[in-house]
Amino acid sequence: SCCIREQLDHGIRYLDLRVSHPSADVRESSKDFRLIHALYGPKMQEVFREILDFLTTNTKEVILLDMNHLYDFNMESYNLLQMEAVNILGKELFCPLTHPDSISLDFMWENGYR
Repeated sequence: SCCIREQLDHGIRYLDLRVSHPSADVRESSKDFRLIHALYGPKMQEVFREILDFLTTNTKEVILLDMNHLYDFNMESYNLLQMEAVNILGKELFCPLTHPDSISLDFMWENGYR
């Protein structure tokens, strides 16, 4: 099991991230989101920073983040996670909602999406 940066360095570009928003008695703050796979993993802020570090040094790479397993989430925690991702990675890296048939690597590169 490699850290996120090691996985990216080894060629992984699709990350299936299962994220939990721990209960208030466990988390350090309302912004404490964790990777989870039976046990709590690293904080999402750390994951986003590793991804940003990789993208900063690899300017043509595109990474797909699949976060469809969200545990103990409500609308507020969903919005907080989204804000954390944007605050750390930067809004300009995110591809806006676009029809999948319109997205290609050329489209992503031309528009600066990563």
